[in-house]
Amino acid sequence: MILFSNNKSKLNLSIDIIMLLLLIPVSGIGLLMKYVLVPGIERNIIYGDDVDLKYFGLSRHQWGAVHFTLSIFFLIMLILHIILHWKVIMSVFKQMIPALLIRIGITLFLVFFCLIILISPFFILPEKVPFEHKHRNRIDNFSSSININAETGNDTILTNQQSAESEKTTNQGVNQEMNSKISGTDPHNSEYKEIEVYGYQTLQSVSEKFNIPASYLANSLRVPEKLTGKNLGFLRRQYSFTMTDVRKSISDYKRR
Repeated sequence: MILFSNNKSKLNLSIDIIMLLLLIPVSGIGLLMKYVLVPGIERNIIYGDDVDLKYFGLSRHQWGAVHFTLSIFFLIMLILHIILHWKVIMSVFKQMIPALLIRIGITLFLVFFCLIILISPFFILPEKVPFEHKHRNRIDNFSSSININAETGNDTILTNQQSAESEKTTNQGVNQEMNSKISGTDPHNSEYKEIEVYGYQTLQSVSEKFNIPASYLANSLRVPEKLTGKNLGFLRRQYSFTMTDVRKSISDYKRR
């Protein structure tokens, strides 16, 4: 009997240690994803477009998978911990709530609550919202809380006078700077403003969108054809063209 008691105590202590070793990484990875590997909208404002954040070679989504796996193991250990301490839990539960019906009600509530939280993700549908291509959501949601200090490489940020009329008055200066940075505007951009091209797009995706050969765009921008899969934001810093040059190439091809 004493041997069984000692073994059970050792098992309980082992489970508690494992739970601690699981809980700490789960919390640490949560903080890592929240404050270091920030999501795309906030990341692009802080670091600029066309960058991916990694830690120990893993991206934010990959760390999310690790976080999920550790959470499952922690949940298993928690269930095992409850099973091994069931008699103690029930004894304390009876002392706290002597009334049998109230204990049953609380128990049923906890069981159904846990089941709903765990099972509901498999049955609910996500809410579909329009995708904001012009990055207005980045400016509205983060301009008041984030110090915009991203490096712009060789590009010169110019004031976008035409976008100023449509921006909110309280964020007018910040919105002009961010719109110029994201769209790569220059003084002659208004001539091709109806052609929507953005830095996160690749040459290949632009060619498919406007039904233009990718080789034509690459040659007109003096970019090697093997790099048509790269983002425009990355290419323009390497080959010194502007987003207006891309729009002009598209316009020239359409006029042929």
